[in-house]
Amino acid sequence: KKTGELYEVRQLIMNPKSITMGQLYGSFDENTHEWTDGILSTLVRQCSNEENEHKKWVICDGPVDAIWIESMNTVLDDNKKLCLVSGEIIQMSSTMNMIFEPQDLEVASPATVSRCGMVYYEPHQIGLYPSLSSWLNTLPETVSEANKNTIESLFKWLVPPAIKFIRRELKEVSPSSDIQLGWSLLKMFESLITPFKVEPNKFALDEKAALTVVEGVFLFSLTWSVCCSV
Repeated sequence: KKTGELYEVRQLIMNPKSITMGQLYGSFDENTHEWTDGILSTLVRQCSNEENEHKKWVICDGPVDAIWIESMNTVLDDNKKLCLVSGEIIQMSSTMNMIFEPQDLEVASPATVSRCGMVYYEPHQIGLYPSLSSWLNTLPETVSEANKNTIESLFKWLVPPAIKFIRRELKEVSPSSDIQLGWSLLKMFESLITPFKVEPNKFALDEKAALTVVEGVFLFSLTWSVCCSV
């Protein structure tokens, strides 16, 4: 909904590199020659058919390569059209945007790079705390402000020293980034706070019991996310 000059944003996130070209854009069946839509074409069509003022962000969160990104050139042009092998052309609406979140652009062609606006961040420039702040706003209503403050305090107290110790003194089995470890902790914590995932009028824990659950789950999540990478 519109709030002053702000609009609701609908985010549609996918990893194009995790699926085949046919699953991404669509393909013809080799036997029946029937057309089957891909994930991206389905999402773009759904967004283009919506007649509202909500912003629609189609986010490709994954590696960029010449195999699938070149088919995006017509989308990234000023005409903003997705051309499919079936002959269908899907016109993106003025409320739609394509956003790519790759780790690097080593294999992206100049044609693709020149069509996109670039925002580059070094992981150490972003840090852990912006992720923490945005994540706290997504917690259930049953997580009180006092509990959120406790989570934030525990995070700032324990996570940076733990990561620093891992980087200086230990060797990881599989390389990781600081932000990745922080998010692993937050996602695990979120999956384990089952007592809080109820309607506010059905929440059965008092403030002391809720605090105990928050502290225990946080320490468990820290152990099996940040500390288990070695």
